[in-house]
Amino acid sequence: MEQIYNLIGADAVRIFNIIFGVISLVAIAGVIFLIGRGMQKRLKVPGWFFWTAVVFVLPVFAAPLLMYLSVFIGDNGNKYAPLGFMLINTYAGWLIGGFILSIRLYQKYSKVYSLLPSVLSWVVYAMIICFVKYIMS
Repeated sequence: MEQIYNLIGADAVRIFNIIFGVISLVAIAGVIFLIGRGMQKRLKVPGWFFWTAVVFVLPVFAAPLLMYLSVFIGDNGNKYAPLGFMLINTYAGWLIGGFILSIRLYQKYSKVYSLLPSVLSWVVYAMIICFVKYIMS
C-alpha cells in the first residue's frame, strides 16, 4: 500500500476513497429504493409511511460491524459478557420486527400511530444498551 501512496500520492488515494465511498452509498441507496418500491406496491401502503418505516430499519446494515466490535465485550472478564454480547447483537431483530409490525398495523388501521412499533423498537434497543452498560460496569 505504501508503494501506491508513493506512486500517486496520498491525496489522490484519499480522493479515490471518498469517491468510491460515495459511489458505494449511491449504489446501496439505489438497491434499497428499487427493492423498496416493489415491496411498497406489494404491501399496498403509501410511500411516506413505507419510507419512514424503512429509515427506522436502515441501521441493520451495520450489523456485521457491530458484531465484530461486540466480540471484545468479554475482554475484561465480566461474567455477564455472554449476556451482553447476545443482547447487543439482537438489535437487527428488534428493528426488523418493529418494521414488520408497523406495516401490518398500517394495513389494518391506516393511521400514523401504526409507526409506533418502529419507534418503540428503537426505544427498547436504547434500553438494552443502557442495561448492558450497567451490567458490564
